[in-house]
Amino acid sequence: MLDIGGGSTEICYLKNKELKTYSIEIGSVRIYEKYFKEGFTNTEINRAKIFIRKSLVNLNGFDNSIRLVGVAGTLTTLSAIKQGLKHFDEFSIHKYILTLNEINIIFDYLLTLGTEERLRLGSFMKGRNDIIVCGALILIEILNFLKIDAIMVSTKGLRYGLMKNIHDFI
Repeated sequence: MLDIGGGSTEICYLKNKELKTYSIEIGSVRIYEKYFKEGFTNTEINRAKIFIRKSLVNLNGFDNSIRLVGVAGTLTTLSAIKQGLKHFDEFSIHKYILTLNEINIIFDYLLTLGTEERLRLGSFMKGRNDIIVCGALILIEILNFLKIDAIMVSTKGLRYGLMKNIHDFI
């Protein structure tokens, strides 16, 4: 499971029935504030990529043959954009598969838009029209690093999974 937040990114998975968790200090707001307050230039994009890649070096032992599921705003927003939605639609977004190629295309498209133009993509962009580019960049770099070419989007969060496991256990 992958959760790109504002200040950090969390990755967790099972390996040999043991839960492995990583918290990496690369969040969409953090990347925006560090590199993109003045705009999205090629120089700053390359600097951000290097920073993100350096932050991923401790993510070792990840089994890239497993299916990766992404939760939270970056993933659900990218899914909504890919599907051309104007409003958040849980049933369309949940379990949608985004390929790395599609995410790259969306990223490039978002770079062509100004802040207000990104806001007009849909109601789901409110409050994330600046940081969605950063979230997409983080996602691209993680998928490239892990050598994974697709991710399933979930509208459910970590608490949902925890409650489901508790319910199944009882």
